[in-house]
Amino acid sequence: MQQAFNQYACIGDSIQWQRAGFHLQARIERDQESRPEVQGHDPKDPQYGEQNTVICEAWQNDEWFYCGIVVTAFFNRIRVADDAASLWGIECNFPGSDNSYLNEVVAELESEALVAASEALRDLRRRICGA
Repeated sequence: MQQAFNQYACIGDSIQWQRAGFHLQARIERDQESRPEVQGHDPKDPQYGEQNTVICEAWQNDEWFYCGIVVTAFFNRIRVADDAASLWGIECNFPGSDNSYLNEVVAELESEALVAASEALRDLRRRICGA
């Protein structure tokens, strides 16, 4: 993969690369379902309550957010698999993080996206060519 997400990322940021004849694009989308209290940052936790309170306040102030990484696959500029692979509930711009995990997620999603893209392309060819 040639491109990588920046140390500070925003909703809608995307990276692109080519693999196995496909053009792949990974983009960051806001995860509306995840909340810090549910994802292990409960301010009522007796061991980490104070730390979790700071984390929750930073989330409420939009200093960081939960996101999903969604990979779309194209073949000859035709979108063949819109959401070929995705992972949600990822902490983005989390205090003390450099967002390198986002790039690790993309690398892990690549093989799943290629399988979905290959299947979608095969299906598209079958429907168009009848073969």
